[in-house]
Amino acid sequence: MTRAELTDLLDLGATGKTVLVVEDHVPWLTLLAHFWTEAGHKTLALTGIDEVHGDLAFGRTVDGTEMIDIRTVDVAFLDHYFLSTRYNGALLTRELLLRKPIRICGMSSDAAANAAMRREGAIAAFRKSDLMRMIATP
Repeated sequence: MTRAELTDLLDLGATGKTVLVVEDHVPWLTLLAHFWTEAGHKTLALTGIDEVHGDLAFGRTVDGTEMIDIRTVDVAFLDHYFLSTRYNGALLTRELLLRKPIRICGMSSDAAANAAMRREGAIAAFRKSDLMRMIATP
């Protein structure tokens, strides 16, 4: 898949979308957040999510904690293994989709983890190395 195909699949062609990135590896989190911000989107970058109550998710950032309103999120990139005492990518996919039809892209180096996120409703799931190639190549 190309960057353009990924952008179309996730409906990120128009600017102004809100993109949630949940990834515990800070360099990868920073790269994804920077890429989607440069593409004209608002990016919420979290290293983990500990709780979801109603429409609010309570997450970890590089510098502390943050509360996000799930209703504002259009697209989410979810690692399967991130900092959390309660969730992984598959469980968080299920929680988010119960609240809003967010376009979710799973990302893990583990094929079984990607398959689990797809089963829970992610519209795509890629090995991180493949996703990195898509983003790096215009």
